[in-house]
Amino acid sequence: MHCFQDTCLAERQEQQELEQQQQLQQQHQELQQQEMQQQQQLLQQQLQLLQQQQQLLQQQQQLLQQQQDEQEFNMQAEMFLGDIMWGRCGKQPYWPCLVVRDEEGRFYKTKLCSNDVWRIWFYVQWLGDGRHSWVGLSYLVPFERAPNPQQTPYDMLKNYIQTHRKNKEQLKACKIPRRLAAKIDAAVEEALERQDRFE
Repeated sequence: MHCFQDTCLAERQEQQELEQQQQLQQQHQELQQQEMQQQQQLLQQQLQLLQQQQQLLQQQQQLLQQQQDEQEFNMQAEMFLGDIMWGRCGKQPYWPCLVVRDEEGRFYKTKLCSNDVWRIWFYVQWLGDGRHSWVGLSYLVPFERAPNPQQTPYDMLKNYIQTHRKNKEQLKACKIPRRLAAKIDAAVEEALERQDRFE
């Protein structure tokens, strides 16, 4: 009888030990899984941080490039200030003008057009009547003195359009209507006089 009880007790103890070992193994596996999950989360956080750092670096590089572009453009734009140009507004013909500053001290600005393209505009004074307007850079042409008496500033304007713009609309704008011929001729004379004073 005692032997049977001892045997049963030993079997229960073995069963309990086995269950404890299984529980320990299960707990150990759960701890390993938790550690792996924590490591994965940490790795994901590190990757996210690295991506954020890369994005910040790209933003800084873009900002630096924008600043460099802006400085370069400002230097180029300064070359226009005080220059005599041919300019036009709308469907009007080309008219001599002078790049000047507005009341706020600006002489150029950027403007977002309807096609989502940024364009540069310059503030000009129209010679001959003193009006002022903002004119897009694509509607400005250098005012050049003719190299010989056989040519006129009008010929230089037409040659420039044919060579650099090749635009029928702008070429058409080189033609001066009779009703404006006297006024534009006077503006051309003023432009030539200004060039003579500053040469």
